[in-house]
Amino acid sequence: MKEKEKLIMQSSMKLFAQKGFSSTSIQEIATDAGISKGSFYLYYKSKEALLVAIFNYFSHKFNEDIEVIKKKQLPPRETFVAEMIAQFHTFLEHKDFIIMHARESVIPANEEISHMINTTRAKLIHSLRGTLLSIYGEEIKPYLLSLTILVEGIFQSHLEVLLFSKPQLELNQLAHYMLKRTDDVAQGLMKSNEEPLLTDATVNYPPFCSSYLEQVTKDTVLQSLEKAKHKWHHMEDILITLEVLEEEINKSNPRSPVIQGMLGNLKKENDFDDLHHQISKLFHI
Repeated sequence: MKEKEKLIMQSSMKLFAQKGFSSTSIQEIATDAGISKGSFYLYYKSKEALLVAIFNYFSHKFNEDIEVIKKKQLPPRETFVAEMIAQFHTFLEHKDFIIMHARESVIPANEEISHMINTTRAKLIHSLRGTLLSIYGEEIKPYLLSLTILVEGIFQSHLEVLLFSKPQLELNQLAHYMLKRTDDVAQGLMKSNEEPLLTDATVNYPPFCSSYLEQVTKDTVLQSLEKAKHKWHHMEDILITLEVLEEEINKSNPRSPVIQGMLGNLKKENDFDDLHHQISKLFHI
């Protein structure tokens, strides 16, 4: 990243945190960064493009943190602590911007940002699942998704406290505390002998879907479409949309506008996030 590009990003995050995204002008960002408004456009074509770049920065930061921790090949329990500390640290390092993002509903609905957030979360969750499986072994497998979601909840709740209440908590101490509480939950699940409440087959929320990180091919999309057709065979409107998508994808030259139109129909339903993601990823929509 070029120095001026980084400077613009830093100025914008500071101003977005102080004034809000919608209330901050490009001129104000340029002035704070010590550049002309024209120079701003050499790096970002719009304020929305700048926002995408900021979220892209956070995405790369989290990915780098995961890779650094993996390369250390720490014992599983130490890996858990390191992952928690790294995530807390990145959020707290940019807490003003994170608080602004959490509080504002005026940030434009941007599919690229939404996908970036879901993909980043999916990678973090995938890494956490692997760590939890390494700690607790095969016995936790039936409850792995439930445990992952519960740990995510513990993390998010404590992050909110750190961001908004600013207690005097040392991150290493907090991460070890979370590990002990995770031990409690894991042991409780494994001793319960209950049927798992949540499984990969029943959860269709993108960050928690294992398919969200899988390589998307024409065959995998067609398989997903076939499953969706079977599930929604009783809903004529949805079935027609799925069949049109299937027909279009099978063509030698699929028409992007037709696919986009059909995806627009699916967005009205809540159960097609994963399928929408797969098709969007395959056709770069």
